[in-house]
Amino acid sequence: MSEAYTEPGTMTNSGQFDGRANVAAKDEIVAWLEEQGLGKKTVNFRLRDWGISRQRYWGAPIPMIHCPDCGIVPVPEADLPIVLPEDANLLEGGKTPLPTLEYFKKAICPRCGREDARRETDTMDTFVESSWYFERYCSPHCEDGMFDRKAVDYWMPVDQYIGGVEHAILHLLYSRYFTRVLKDLGLINCKEPFSRLLTQGMVCKETTKCPEHGFLFPDQVDGETDPKCTLCGLPVEIGRVEKMSKSKKNVIDPNILLDGYGADTTRLFCLFAAPPERDLEWSDQGVDGSFRFLNRVWRLILDWQARIEPVSPFDGAPDELSGDLRDLYRKISETVKKVGADIEDRFHFNTAISAVMELVNAMYGIDRDSEADHIAEVMKQATEAVVLLLAPMVPHFAEEIWSALGHRESVLLAPWPAYREDALVRDEMLIVVQVNGKLRGKFSIGTDADDAAIKEQALADEKVRKFIDGKPIRKIIVVKKKLVNIVV
Repeated sequence: MSEAYTEPGTMTNSGQFDGRANVAAKDEIVAWLEEQGLGKKTVNFRLRDWGISRQRYWGAPIPMIHCPDCGIVPVPEADLPIVLPEDANLLEGGKTPLPTLEYFKKAICPRCGREDARRETDTMDTFVESSWYFERYCSPHCEDGMFDRKAVDYWMPVDQYIGGVEHAILHLLYSRYFTRVLKDLGLINCKEPFSRLLTQGMVCKETTKCPEHGFLFPDQVDGETDPKCTLCGLPVEIGRVEKMSKSKKNVIDPNILLDGYGADTTRLFCLFAAPPERDLEWSDQGVDGSFRFLNRVWRLILDWQARIEPVSPFDGAPDELSGDLRDLYRKISETVKKVGADIEDRFHFNTAISAVMELVNAMYGIDRDSEADHIAEVMKQATEAVVLLLAPMVPHFAEEIWSALGHRESVLLAPWPAYREDALVRDEMLIVVQVNGKLRGKFSIGTDADDAAIKEQALADEKVRKFIDGKPIRKIIVVKKKLVNIVV
């Protein structure tokens, strides 16, 4: 052998470890070496120096001066910060003009006073600035240092960080590194910069490619069933769904959506299409669906506006209501509770929006001509709940309706709606019935019913009996008063 074998395999000539898988036995070998005083476990880091200099104009100037006698000398603290000249123009190809500007480049050595010293014209890597900006944000007007220590100790660490998956390695790693260095220097108290992290998914869309012109923008493709290139008329190849990028041209111009649907509809679709940690697959039909939903909310409130505007939201007990109105009252509290948990605890805006859609459907089930007691007050409560729950997603839309309902203050200043625990109590529960694991029926029964009563009603259901059809019943399983599975 010309070198040691380091891949997975079976150990040989290894004494008591013969015949063992080398990877599995590593920890035992290390423990034995430590017992014999022959070695110990250690971790090797492959850290390399970080070249932070960049040959670009936009960036934080590196505060160093090159002197023929003294070498590289730091700029005196009294002369900081170095400000970029704003009368400079980028050179051809976007190159930095700083090395060509004598008035910027020329400097006096702060150590020996030589007048032919040269200011450093490279600027810092953007990661340098992005690695501690959150500390600066705590006191943006501080002028006698990086930040105000008291402000940073008050605000840091950040409670919730939300960022794209590309940041998960470099930016977040550097941020943690900078924060630990600042703590070791005694400048801050916290060791970690962020308490919680949510890594959001990417926006994706299928690619389109022409044999003549390569990747195409969506508006360069004509037809759905038989797509053609608008530039040359050749058939277009529909590729796989990939992350939106300028190079693949599978991008959507947001201005087109803003002009056609508005910012609120575009935002609602993005939040509804997928959970934040998952990739979002773009769909033109999905945008249109979000637009139709907002129109549906608008029409519903317009239909009820005259009747509910003069009254106050219902604040009585659930027992004062009956029928569909009591069901709607319960639905309001269920929706407020779910949306609050989905947004605050899980950041699942998609399920929060879905819950509001269900509430809107329930509101459409209320007869506008009904004279039931408290109908206007309950609908007023439901309407305001819908507007307040949608406000984080569609603020302009919510503001318009909130004003139309007679409110003088902005919807953004209104408190989050509360729910009533007693309104969540159900008199009946829905039981799903399966026969050999397949859905065969549903029925409602009182919440106080025991398993025996639930089994009895399941067996009495006509749809279920049709699938049993005299076959011997081997077992009946009741699952948490939600489901009955009959095995025949």
